[in-house]
Amino acid sequence: MIQQNPKSTQRAAAAICAVTLLGGGMSHGAITVVADPDYDTGAPVFSTDPEANSPASRGLAAPRQLRMSFQPTSTFDVGSIVFSLATSSTASGIDIEIFEVADVNSTTWNPGTSVATITIDQASMLTSSQRLGVNLTDGDIFTLSEGTGTAGYGIQFTVADGASNLGLMRHTNSGTDHYTGGVFYKEDGNISRADRDLGINLIAATNAVPEPSTALLGGIALLGFAARRRRS
Repeated sequence: MIQQNPKSTQRAAAAICAVTLLGGGMSHGAITVVADPDYDTGAPVFSTDPEANSPASRGLAAPRQLRMSFQPTSTFDVGSIVFSLATSSTASGIDIEIFEVADVNSTTWNPGTSVATITIDQASMLTSSQRLGVNLTDGDIFTLSEGTGTAGYGIQFTVADGASNLGLMRHTNSGTDHYTGGVFYKEDGNISRADRDLGINLIAATNAVPEPSTALLGGIALLGFAARRRRS
């Protein structure tokens, strides 16, 4: 029997990731889904920790799509994504898509080119109290450029099955804008409020979110499938 360290608050599920590249090629890599990992506050993208700033929440329930824009402080290869989702249900997977945006503080959601899409299958989902994390490897890793002027990126969260309620996206609600490099957009495409931000953390591949040991992951059998399609 494989047992997890009872002192750890992180739980992870191993999954296979199939990546479709431009031109029809495909590469494979393992990803892990981690419940309640710590934020890396020194990462190229870290908005804020909602739990430290009078947190409130908005339901991530189909057909809603919730978004947050952001500006990387440097060009980097994305190895982990942590976001402020408290999952009360694993009834569905989740689609995570990253777009280029011309103005990270636009009052309406206006995405440009899609940069990457990560689809986490329902079988790979975990429950979490504040955050969910995804670690990428091999061909899953993609590059984001340093934000310049008003330009940057936006991340969009969608319930994969188009029917379920996965839980709550946690956001700041203190009345102070703790992150000026982007804004939180509701399902109608308008900003929630100028001072409200989701917790968004994109971490360089060299600093992946800590996970349970390789031996533990090797003992978890067929917990799910996750796929990411990378587009130019």
